[in-house]
Amino acid sequence: MKVAAPKVVEGGIKLDLFPITTDKQFIRVSEILMEAFQATVVNKVDGPDARIWTLRINGVEVELNHYSSVGNWLFTSDPDGDELLNRVREHLNNLLSD
Repeated sequence: MKVAAPKVVEGGIKLDLFPITTDKQFIRVSEILMEAFQATVVNKVDGPDARIWTLRINGVEVELNHYSSVGNWLFTSDPDGDELLNRVREHLNNLLSD
């Protein structure tokens, strides 16, 4: 199963990371973003069943979100974020196919 293309939602662009749904996978995605895209962590909010980390990748702020009942996704309100989220999707899909 592949990660689908980003979609426009109210306030920005969202990339659902299905089938990457667990908290453990949230951590792995953050590591991938730091390694492959040189993401830096701007802010972390970690709760018992939800996490929201704000990352900066090439000047674009992106939120990496985890809610235990919903799964993981990336969100950005930056107009330049569409291209970035598509690159992230392609990278994750290549990893999932290995």
